[in-house]
Amino acid sequence: MRRFYYIELYKLSKRKDVFWSLLISIFVPLLFGLLVKTGSGILTISGEKFSAIQYAIMMFGFLKTLFFFYFIFIIFTSSTFANELEKGNLSLLLVRSENRSKIILSKVLALLTVLIVFIFFVILSGIISYYIFLYNTKFAINEFLGKEYSRFLYIPLLSIFEIALLIMITMLLSLFFGVYKTNLLSIGLIILMKVLGVHSESSIIN
Repeated sequence: MRRFYYIELYKLSKRKDVFWSLLISIFVPLLFGLLVKTGSGILTISGEKFSAIQYAIMMFGFLKTLFFFYFIFIIFTSSTFANELEKGNLSLLLVRSENRSKIILSKVLALLTVLIVFIFFVILSGIISYYIFLYNTKFAINEFLGKEYSRFLYIPLLSIFEIALLIMITMLLSLFFGVYKTNLLSIGLIILMKVLGVHSESSIIN
């Protein structure tokens, strides 16, 4: 299985959409910090001051709020499964393989590895942006962790499980539909889940 995993990871690392998506993920926290530093009217920050790790996780949360990670991992997953099924590559591989579950699992693990790499670099970029642009400003407490950092840490951890579930759902859909339909169904599903989630939260508050 290790051999299959490394093959899938290598294939993902060579994809242009993965590369450019990672660059965008790294660029956003740096751009955000630059805009705040220069006092741009494009965005404003209000509320409590934050530490480096809090700012970094806020940037991850910002990208997640824009559905960025959901969209790209739906595309990565559908391309990994549905696209190969359409071309006949995956079906041929499964027929020849003695253990089909290892191939499927290796693809899922490779996608999860890419997800963890994305989260790591977004947070790293956020920390770098904090110390380059926001350190010693009115928005920063000039600390790495801060006093209430623990209440921020659940965000990337929960996101791993959330996007892992999305990967599994997209994988299952790709077994029955092509790339285009799989993308539409997965995107529609995640939007529906978010809308229902927001509605449930507002009902509880009221």
